[in-house]
Parts: sequence; C-alpha cells; structure tokens
Amino acid sequence: MKKNIFKYLVCFILLLDSKSFASTTVKVGGYTFPPYVDQHNPSAKQTGITIELINEMNKIQNDYKFEFVPTSSGRRYIDYKSKQFDMVFFEDFAWGWKDYDVISSELLAKDEEVYIAKKKEGRDQNYFSDKKNKKFVGIKGYHYAFANYNNDIDFLKKNFGAELTSDHDGSIQMILVDRGDIGIVTHSYLDFYLNKNPDVKDKIIISNKPDQIYNLGIIARKNMEPKIEVVNKLIQKLKSNGTLKKLFKLYNLKEI
Repeated sequence: MKKNIFKYLVCFILLLDSKSFASTTVKVGGYTFPPYVDQHNPSAKQTGITIELINEMNKIQNDYKFEFVPTSSGRRYIDYKSKQFDMVFFEDFAWGWKDYDVISSELLAKDEEVYIAKKKEGRDQNYFSDKKNKKFVGIKGYHYAFANYNNDIDFLKKNFGAELTSDHDGSIQMILVDRGDIGIVTHSYLDFYLNKNPDVKDKIIISNKPDQIYNLGIIARKNMEPKIEVVNKLIQKLKSNGTLKKLFKLYNLKEI
C-alpha cells in the first residue's frame, strides 16, 4: 500500500514538474513578402528569413515555442484581431498598425521599395517622376507611400489604375509584358530575382529614389508573453553569437 502511495506521489511530482517546464506557444503571423516570407506555390511550405529566425529563436531558449501561422497581407489585421497570432516578424509599424494594441521591437532591418519600368527608348529616371496617367502594378494588401499607405483595392484602382498581383514575380512579369507602366518591388527581393534571372537586368529600368524605406521590426501584442523586452534580448543574443549576421547575408539583407 505504502509502495503504491509512493509511486503515485512520484508520478504526481513528475507531472507537476513537466507542466512547470512546459514552453509557452507563441504564434507568429506571416504573409508572402519575400525574402522575409516566401511561398512558391499554394501547396509548398513557407520559406524565408522569418522561418529561419523562428527556428533560431527556438534553439536558444526553452521558455517559449515560436510557431509560424500563415496569413495574407490583406487578412493579417483580421487574423490578428481574432487572435490567430500575436506577433509579426519584419513588419513596419507604419503599415496600418497605429490603431491596434501593438508594440514594436528594436529595429531588425531596413529595406525599401523601388519602382521598375520596362526599358524603352527615351525612358530614364524622369519617367518615374511623373506618375500621372500611368498604370501601377503592385501587390494586394501592401501599403505604398505614393498612395499615402492606403491599401484599399478600390482606391488604388480608381486613383492609380492599379493592377494588383499576389507576389513580386507576378508584378515583374506584368511589367515585362506591358500590362503595366510602373511596378513596385522590394529592393532586396529584386536583387535576388535579378541574380537568378540576369537576362532581365537589360530589360528594365530601376528608380534611384525609393517609394518608401522600410523600418522592419517585430510587431507584438501589448502585455503578452513574452514581453517585448524578452524578445529584444533574444534578438540581441542572436546578434552577439553571429547567427543573425549569417541569416542576413544568406538573404542579401543589411543588418541594423
């Protein structure tokens, strides 16, 4: 009898011990935004530096388990409000977050969006200066500086004749086949694309001035666990041990 009681007591203590050390799941939302999150087709797994960073943050601590939750650029606010996720990596606070209960981490990276156009006789940098009567090509749900960060589809179509695609590859292709006049592409991804498709370099012109400069950090729900201070410490640890530098080099990004 005493042996059975002792056995149950040991099991109970072990159960309490395992629960006390169980990690808290932290859901990280992300949408197609290469090179930060990429998905080559609907059935493929997401890739990108966000996925890599989640894996590295899980390696250096045991208190939290960061998990990726797919969303879309247009749905991310709806999914955030319904608590499908609590964080977004490599996000700019200026992209529609001012009315939400969020806080931003220290800056992770800077990037920018540039204009592209098909190379034709007589076209130079002045082509990007005059935006009147030009058809823009962008991505659904994205916020653009030229449109004062208004990502409403009807607004963009009415005021800028916008054609909206689901990814940067689609935007670039539309410019190449004359289905739009000016495309807007993330500079880091454009560099990656041109390295893979060097023949396209001679077919387009790229604006010297960006549409906008990204200030990318981690957007997180206020008063959640982990606190933003803890997140910042994890990022600093990955900076100190050289992991972040390796990831940024892999994706052709500039570390802050």
